Amino acid sequence: MATAITLDRHRAEDVVQDAFAGLHRNAHRVSNPGGYLQRSVVNLSIKVQRRRHTATRYRPDQLPLSGIPEIDETWQAVSRLPPRQRAVVALRYWEDLSEAQIAAALDWPAGTVKSTLHRALAQLKKEIAR
Repeated sequence: MATAITLDRHRAEDVVQDAFAGLHRNAHRVSNPGGYLQRSVVNLSIKVQRRRHTATRYRPDQLPLSGIPEIDETWQAVSRLPPRQRAVVALRYWEDLSEAQIAAALDWPAGTVKSTLHRALAQLKKEIAR
């Protein structure tokens, strides 16, 4: 999940480690460790992306190609989405969560999840149709 959002495997590993450290610090207050970790990974991944973008205006390296044109084209389009939209797309289609589950995992209103996903899918459709 973190790799899909940050587009960087090494940063994703750091994000996951930070999420587990946060769970360890707050274990006495956490009733749903899996949900806590998922939400932490998404939030920390988005934070990493924002900081990286702001601090360095970094452009990710080319994504590895799968050799299947449809998959490569789709993945490249997903990688160009803003981090919040990319997170919702990854949770919906990679993690196979429903919109209600995504809303619960991110502690967002269901309407925010729906509108974010709608905008992301519209952008992907527009880019892939080119």
